[in-house]
Amino acid sequence: ATDARVELEEIVGAIYDVLYRNRRGIKLIDRSAVDRPDIAALWFEGGRDGLLAALTIYLRARIDAGLLRNAPDVDAAARGVVEILGFWAIHRHWDPHPQSVSDELARATASTFILRMFTKEA
Repeated sequence: ATDARVELEEIVGAIYDVLYRNRRGIKLIDRSAVDRPDIAALWFEGGRDGLLAALTIYLRARIDAGLLRNAPDVDAAARGVVEILGFWAIHRHWDPHPQSVSDELARATASTFILRMFTKEA
């Protein structure tokens, strides 16, 4: 990467966009997983765990190369990234007492949190 900050911003944005576009289906699968072990296996092991593994590998590689800030636990940090993106892209839409935030501001807020965690300047 020539600019790790830009690279991370693009990755975070791409993940956010996929989650946002598929938010209804993801929410349905997430809720159905409680009662359907077959759906739980597909979603958690096949979907979310794959994303977490890829993100963890990416973060470790960039941290090891000195391009991103270290985290106390990279696995936990990757999960935190997914949870931040998941809240802003998906779960806020079903909040029983929502805060009025535009989709653009939600995406920018999630990105800013993550960039400030891993980059020296954001």
